[in-house]
Amino acid sequence: MVRPRLTWRQAELAGGGSQREREGPKNLRLLGAAALIAVLMPLAATACGGPPQIVDYSPQRGAVDVSTAAPIQITFDHDVDQASVESRLHLVPAGTGTPRWPTARQLVYDHETLRANTPYEVVLEPGYRDHSGNVDTLRHHWSFVTEGPPSLASSTPANADAAVDPAAYLAMTFTRAMQLSSLKNALTISPAVPFDVRLDPSDNRRAIIAPSRLLTPNQKYVLQVGEAAIDVDGNALDRGRAVTFTTGPVRPLHGWITFTTSAAGSPAGLWLVNES
Repeated sequence: MVRPRLTWRQAELAGGGSQREREGPKNLRLLGAAALIAVLMPLAATACGGPPQIVDYSPQRGAVDVSTAAPIQITFDHDVDQASVESRLHLVPAGTGTPRWPTARQLVYDHETLRANTPYEVVLEPGYRDHSGNVDTLRHHWSFVTEGPPSLASSTPANADAAVDPAAYLAMTFTRAMQLSSLKNALTISPAVPFDVRLDPSDNRRAIIAPSRLLTPNQKYVLQVGEAAIDVDGNALDRGRAVTFTTGPVRPLHGWITFTTSAAGSPAGLWLVNES
């Protein structure tokens, strides 16, 4: 018996819907597979032999005037075996330091104060790896130059100044911000005069030296600063400097204010103001 041929409409009803309806689930499956591949491809690249790559570092290659206290920083594209990196990182000239890891792929190497005005090379020897055993076989290295040492830029009074007010404060201005504690040990006045030293609140390159008493009138003095003076990065002064000056006669005080009382503990008193 010959079966009658079904019409297209009859086949559509018997076969479960139109071609578009039948292909819908297939298209969804294809889209889902593509999304899964997009997610897995980076993981597969790492797991299948891609060694960790350096994506950022500092100081940058060829940098100059780099702070002698600036740490070495290296960032990788994925997590690394930290011990394998630490054992292969070193500086030329050699120095000591301590590595730390803010994240599993970023190394910060805190080192001792580097030499001033010196070329340095950061070297990461081949053989470091990630946690999957993927090994980088390249030797990475780059160079930079550190900042120069601090020096004395100017002073008040200047060298060879004469007729300096015996009541005046003295000052020294350096090329870099300085450590106050080091200045207290590095400064001297001759003939000896007790003094205090502080940094200018508006400019920590400027040290203000305040003698505890008036300087002797018509006297030659030498204000010296030695190489024990250190800047905020730990660099010693390039060389000691001496400033020689001569005081003049005692001058009347200007703009001073004083307060006197009639008796100890008495609330009554008298303000005296010299407005000139």
